[in-house]
Amino acid sequence: EQWSQRKVRDEGLGLIVVKDFPDFQKEREAALRAVRDFANLPEEVKERYTDPVSNYSFGWSHGKEKMRSGVPDMAKGSYYANPLQNVITQDQSLKEQFPELY
Repeated sequence: EQWSQRKVRDEGLGLIVVKDFPDFQKEREAALRAVRDFANLPEEVKERYTDPVSNYSFGWSHGKEKMRSGVPDMAKGSYYANPLQNVITQDQSLKEQFPELY
C-alpha cells in the first residue's frame, strides 16, 4: 500500500489541484466568507437546504453522515453542489433511480 493511500484513508488528508484560475485566491476568500456566513445561520434556515432524498448528496449536510461506528459526524458541515450546472438533467426517471447523482 502506498503512503498516500494510507494517509488519505487513515488521516483524512485530501488534495485539490486548481489550474488556469487567475482570480483563485480572491474567489476562494469570498467563498470561505460565504461558507462561514451560511454555517452561522439558524438551524431551521439551514435545514431548508438539505436534500434527504439524495441521501444528503446535495445541499447542506451536518450530522447526517455517519462515522464507521454509526455515530453522526458532528465535527463538520458540508454543502454539496454541482459547480457547473444547477440542473444536471431533466430526466425524472434518472433522478428517481439515482437520487444521489441527480
